[in-house]
Amino acid sequence: MQSIGHQLGVQILVHGNITKIGNEYRLVVRATDVEKAVTSIRSATVKADRRFAALLENKAGGNVGESMANALYSGLDNPWRFTVQTDKVNGDYHDGDYMTMRIYSEKDAWFKVTHIDVNGNAQVIYPVSPNDNNFIRARQMRQIPDNTRFRMTKPYGEEMILVGAYEKPFVVQPNLSGPLSNNLLVRGITVEREDSRTDMHPIATAKFTYRIGY
Repeated sequence: MQSIGHQLGVQILVHGNITKIGNEYRLVVRATDVEKAVTSIRSATVKADRRFAALLENKAGGNVGESMANALYSGLDNPWRFTVQTDKVNGDYHDGDYMTMRIYSEKDAWFKVTHIDVNGNAQVIYPVSPNDNNFIRARQMRQIPDNTRFRMTKPYGEEMILVGAYEKPFVVQPNLSGPLSNNLLVRGITVEREDSRTDMHPIATAKFTYRIGY
């Protein structure tokens, strides 16, 4: 380890291992002071997170960002029924078609709709203005968009819609777009509070994929 430290210019080398024990994992982390050759060890038992497990399973193949979206927005851990579906059952759209989607929630919630394009870039498409009402009442079906239209156009390929439900009202950061990332998906909104802006994570999630062609 001293040799590795000198070669890489490392002062503290952090290493460890994860061992599966039934439905849990044993995490052991070691931090070694390269110069002093002294190691501190910490261990913990953690429960598996199905979303994280899905991300790890998909990371080896395909787009990591897409795998992350599939894992986070699978809806597996939703505490109540929350769904989104496109107006076309087969999800096939042609250049020039218009899309609408229907969102359903069993509980009152505020929601955010994120679009993932064919290149893996994410952008919030609802709400984007003060006129967008992103509150949905319990057992209500909302059609989105409600004051504009989503027109399908190039580039062609498969895209994704992700919808997150939140228990508190929020504001969306302006021009929130860029390469798909965990920060963009779950930390792109803030709670409306006096004299503070607190990061929020979605409580329930849903998604669908669709294709754009000629």
